[in-house]
Amino acid sequence: EREIAEADDATRVAVRRERSRPVLDAIRARIDELLPVTPPKSGLGRALPWAGISRPFRAVHPL
Repeated sequence: EREIAEADDATRVAVRRERSRPVLDAIRARIDELLPVTPPKSGLGRALPWAGISRPFRAVHPL
């Protein structure tokens, strides 16, 4: 953020998307790994489908 503090809005958005993409891809990959091996009635088993499907940030950060 310090590097882009003085940048215009469009540049900040572009840099944030570029930097966040690998993180979001890693989260998605981990969800995909855990879904088939997690008991569906466990807390994690109930949370994983929600995390994989209900992504309010999808429009901003499409996976």
